[in-house]
Amino acid sequence: MPFEYEALVGHLYVVDARAISAPPPGSLVEVAPKRVARGREADTFFTLVLPWGETIAPAAFYEQMAQLSAEQYFNTPGSVTAALRAAFSHLNENLFEHNEGGGKHYEASMICAVLRGADLYLAEGGPGAGLFRLRGDVQQFAADFSTDEALFGPPMGVQTVLDI
Repeated sequence: MPFEYEALVGHLYVVDARAISAPPPGSLVEVAPKRVARGREADTFFTLVLPWGETIAPAAFYEQMAQLSAEQYFNTPGSVTAALRAAFSHLNENLFEHNEGGGKHYEASMICAVLRGADLYLAEGGPGAGLFRLRGDVQQFAADFSTDEALFGPPMGVQTVLDI
């Protein structure tokens, strides 16, 4: 009998040195909806969109970005990495166009994961890094925490092409 993985999600959301019990705005865990691109039926999509820069948008802005990333992922055919790249590129293009149109200038960072069977795919765009636990060991993703250059790349919405 094959072993099936289950996604358990928890948040440690700290604001002004206090732990907040609610999940942060821009966090989303979504299983495949009824209608998805071929090959995505069993995927679980995780994303966290974080504000970056001097101007912070309302929480609903980051929640909408998280939802759009999930929709783009589940509607993109091809490999998991191609769909993740499409989700990041789509959001970056939308945010870049918003910033070019005048008004308030927003920047963001996003980390996504896809659980497919026993495989976990991770992607990151913009500044930031994450930690994950594998077989009892905590590992860093994606940057080397000891260098500022690796941690603080250009955020989403600043350049037409995002380094994913």
